[in-house]
Amino acid sequence: MKVLVTGANGFIGRHVVPVLRTAGISTRLAVRAPVRESRVEAVCIPELGPDTDWSAAVAGQDAVLHLAARAHVLQENETDPDQQYMLQNCHGTLSLARQAFDAGVRRFVFVSSAGVGGSTG
Repeated sequence: MKVLVTGANGFIGRHVVPVLRTAGISTRLAVRAPVRESRVEAVCIPELGPDTDWSAAVAGQDAVLHLAARAHVLQENETDPDQQYMLQNCHGTLSLARQAFDAGVRRFVFVSSAGVGGSTG
């Protein structure tokens, strides 16, 4: 099985990826910044949003484990944070799911937390 893991370097991803690999599951990591380790298959996806192109990331994958999100922002710089939460966590996730489906990905596992709704909801 081949699994794309978004948010692979995040709080959950950095614990899940080694477990998947130990189980013999091939993992492709979607990360914001290039990975320098040659043994890791990674695709640089700098932004989670409705216009993000996931085609290279989802190509040839059997499943997507979607862990990436805008969450727990400690120092907010956005003028409209609620809009950013919606753009990334709702519309960005829907875009990834559609592109995965179009690429023939058979399973999509979406993991979330209370923090993805922002501080007001």
